[in-house]
Amino acid sequence: MRAPLIVVLAGSECLVGEGDEGTDDIESETFWCFDRLMQIVGSNFDADQTGMHVKLRHLSNMLQVLDPALHDHLANADCLNFFFAFRWVLCLFKRELRYGDVLRFWDALWSGPRDDFVLFCCVAVLRWHKRDIISNGLDFDEMLKLVQGIAGSIDVSKLLVDASALCFSERAAEIALPVLPPRLER
Repeated sequence: MRAPLIVVLAGSECLVGEGDEGTDDIESETFWCFDRLMQIVGSNFDADQTGMHVKLRHLSNMLQVLDPALHDHLANADCLNFFFAFRWVLCLFKRELRYGDVLRFWDALWSGPRDDFVLFCCVAVLRWHKRDIISNGLDFDEMLKLVQGIAGSIDVSKLLVDASALCFSERAAEIALPVLPPRLER
């Protein structure tokens, strides 16, 4: 997750290898940006995975409000743990998007309207595939296959537009932000 930060902070120097001038500044700035990033998403990486479980439960609650039919199908298919979306949330779609799109996506994500905007993105992607999921009766293993198969093919512009539309829909107002348990300082 650090590589995109280095590219942004180093700019073209990083891509064309224009010497070592300023690399100390780049490393320092990257460290502090990464530190701030971990303050935002650090609960994703807790050893007991509490933060991820809270977020995936919140994703389930969001889908229940925003698309009850799809939620019902996933409930019947024993997919409500949403583990198929684990990588999306953990890595903030870094593995699902093309490299250049990751930077744009993260910029929109961190300047987005809500702290749970990444979960609206998850709902948007699931809704794109709703017909296949329901008509083919996808179970957990097939959901994993579907999710892994879309890596690199997501249109980031469409994703951001669709997730924003969901986020600003009337139904989204019913969705409260998840409450993460307090983190213990190490």
